[in-house]
Amino acid sequence: MRVIALSLVLGLAPTAAADIAGAWTFETNIRTKGCSINGNMSIGIADAAGKRDCVFTSTETCEWDLPGDEGTTVDQSCRVIEQGDYYLITSKVERSLTAGYDAAYYLPDHFTVKPVAADRMAGQWYDRNYRDKVTFWRNREAPIS
Repeated sequence: MRVIALSLVLGLAPTAAADIAGAWTFETNIRTKGCSINGNMSIGIADAAGKRDCVFTSTETCEWDLPGDEGTTVDQSCRVIEQGDYYLITSKVERSLTAGYDAAYYLPDHFTVKPVAADRMAGQWYDRNYRDKVTFWRNREAPIS
């Protein structure tokens, strides 16, 4: 009982009880592709079946991008399904935010993540062709003094 109380005081709640609803930032570096993807995701509250809706904007930048090129940015919708200690996030590209880039050419970003702390999740990012590690974190506001 003391371990659980201490964990809660330190913000290390058991992963099964983690509340993942809210705003997240994520990043992955796809070494085999030579690209990185970062973005901001908003995860909704679970419905009666335990499923959650989510939306996010992601930007992919690659080592072959031309100087001044800020990468490819797309809006995606997603669904979160709890699977034991993990969350499966499947996505659909909704639209491109990059001028001249057709969203049909961007593969959806999918994730399998596990809460590792109250403000962090870690796991795998993947699309149809690649897979690599991903980290999600909550941006905490600095205290006002």
